[in-house]
Amino acid sequence: MKKLIVILFICTVFSSYANNLRLTFPNGKEILIGGTDTTITWEGVPFDAEVKLEYTVDNGVNWELITDKATGLKYQWKNIPLKKSDVCLIRASYQDTVQCLDLEWDRTYGGSDLDWIGDVLPVSDGYIVCGLASSKDGDLSDNYHPFIGINWNGKVDETGNLVYDKSNDKLNFGFYNSVIKTKDGHLIFGGRGDDYTSHRDFGYLVKYNSSGDVIWETKIKDDERELEIEKIIENENNNIVVVGGANWPYDKKVSNFANGFAAEIDANNGKVLWFKFYDAYDYNNAINSIIQTDDGAYIIVGRCHNEQEPADSSNVRFSKIDNKGDIIWDKILEGSDWDIAKEICRMPNGSYSITGLTSSNDGDFSGNKGDGDVLVFNINENDGSINWQKNYGGSGFEFGRDILIVNDKRLFVVGCTSSSDGDVKNPLGARDGWIIELSQEGELKNEVCLGGDHIERLFAICESNDKNLIVAGAKQDYTKAISTYDFDFWIAKLRLKKFVSETDNSDMLFSIVDKVDKEMVLEVDDLSSRARKWRRLPIYVKDTCDFSLLNIDAISVDLLFNPTLLYFVDYDAEKISKNVSKITLNNINIHSIEDDILVMLNVITALGNAESCDLTLANPKLHGGNANVQLNHGKFTLEGICHEGGTRLFDGGKINFGIHSVSPNPASDWMKIEFGVIEKGTTKLELYDIVGKKIKILLEENIEEEGIRTVNTDISQFGQGQYILILKSGSMIEQKTVFLVR
Repeated sequence: MKKLIVILFICTVFSSYANNLRLTFPNGKEILIGGTDTTITWEGVPFDAEVKLEYTVDNGVNWELITDKATGLKYQWKNIPLKKSDVCLIRASYQDTVQCLDLEWDRTYGGSDLDWIGDVLPVSDGYIVCGLASSKDGDLSDNYHPFIGINWNGKVDETGNLVYDKSNDKLNFGFYNSVIKTKDGHLIFGGRGDDYTSHRDFGYLVKYNSSGDVIWETKIKDDERELEIEKIIENENNNIVVVGGANWPYDKKVSNFANGFAAEIDANNGKVLWFKFYDAYDYNNAINSIIQTDDGAYIIVGRCHNEQEPADSSNVRFSKIDNKGDIIWDKILEGSDWDIAKEICRMPNGSYSITGLTSSNDGDFSGNKGDGDVLVFNINENDGSINWQKNYGGSGFEFGRDILIVNDKRLFVVGCTSSSDGDVKNPLGARDGWIIELSQEGELKNEVCLGGDHIERLFAICESNDKNLIVAGAKQDYTKAISTYDFDFWIAKLRLKKFVSETDNSDMLFSIVDKVDKEMVLEVDDLSSRARKWRRLPIYVKDTCDFSLLNIDAISVDLLFNPTLLYFVDYDAEKISKNVSKITLNNINIHSIEDDILVMLNVITALGNAESCDLTLANPKLHGGNANVQLNHGKFTLEGICHEGGTRLFDGGKINFGIHSVSPNPASDWMKIEFGVIEKGTTKLELYDIVGKKIKILLEENIEEEGIRTVNTDISQFGQGQYILILKSGSMIEQKTVFLVR
């Protein structure tokens, strides 16, 4: 069967994604022989990414699959097809879904006054939103509008378009902070209200059926204090549990002007089942959120204060209460500035993560980055002990308002930022909505700013119906005159995953052609010399084409010779028979060849047991490619031989020159060396360390006759390692590796 050669020219096409798939082999002018194997390599994608490899022999009209599951950044292409063509291409492609945090859409609604969304809830065909409406124009011109602002709720579809909105015409003032959908399919909103008849503002709850009709409404009141519901949940008994704060009005001159509270509400009729104030601390107390634990109890989070601290400050407070509201354990994180716990979520490992604000850089807080940071910490349910605590932000002001974990893996916090440094990489305006993604151990993985040129705040986050993110809050309308109260309802969607598709084609055609007929020729020169001379012996590579086209990187080959005539200085010889030894030239780099010389060998000639010997090349090995190899051998001839009266050469048949044995090897204290000499004159036996430094002369003697010698030597003073014994006579030299151990 006739073999074929594949010549490839590859150029890369760069993707706009963070990963950039690039073919690295073949990458231009390589020759691949049809019917053989090669390794295709690439880079720029994850190590375990599955890459599809294809080839074409008709300039891309038809593609044939090599594999669609190549991983590890390389693939062994076996039995390259024997298809002769001059218009071939190769293609690598990669497809995957990767994590991201990219804005898909954002929408604003409202009028010329203060409007904001405090909470968002996914439903089957969109999202329920709630908050405060103060505008009497724009999108709110048809709604009931009291003088200040009113409780407002609405619905948007999957692309953020407003489906309906309504304000509560039963109240004079108020707003919603929280919304849930109960197990029986109804909506409950909670917040603050005022109905003209009440002496104080009250915590307000209202339950609607699917038609928007009121099932019940509840006003949680106190004769002295003004109440506000911050969070509502449905518990395991299908009742409603609420938490919030109770403020003393301005006409009351008391120090403890605020208390946190919790209450359980009958979901069927709105009646209060139990109510608790949490006023163990002096003032400025509030409970901002609640979550039910697996044992039927609750963890509540918020803020508190004591009189020993500045009036304009607060501490983080988090507690566990039982199903009647009684405290099981109570924890405080103290600092000298404003520190608040705002929201809580359950983690996959059963712990709880809490977010909020920290402005302190003392007490239980450290590492403050600016005016205020997003605070996130993780606690154990059983005793409230802290597993980890971190803060995020820059030199400006940041506040964490809501926290969510999706798919039991990705942890998100939303809030606001006014920084343009630190953890905030791409600010947009004076104050932006800020979303950060954390690992489950609190390491910052990603962050993004949302908004425009002016002021935006994010108050709520939920998982979208298609497993992405919905965030909501308030956005300043910078198309109108800037006012402190000029905000619109704001809702946005962010993608958590995106599809990545990358392809890298060969940009130039390659060919499949007949096999190259030339052979690679390895040749060793003839050498002649008198004894006891230093000579150089070249080995050549001749009559071959470009190695890069053959994909050959290196060559290995053996050289056989008579060791009584030649000693190769840079190589250890291996004895084959009485008059034949070999050295191995291993992995000789062919890319550094000059003048066709593969390697130049340093050799010392000796007066041996013959007048000449063959220089025989054997066992050639090519690394990285294929070619037929022809071996041309050489011959060494000893010059200066006197034949008058018979050739005068030592007969090496009785005694062999060289180191015959070393025992023990490895050795520790003493070493016995046996060697043979076959010529008169000075003979030396020396010990060298591994870097070539002579460390001991074991023997230096004028030899009068041939024979076997033995040397016993003390080596106890030398350290553990590898050493070299070198035996030298008048025209001969041999070395042997020995090892010392301790």
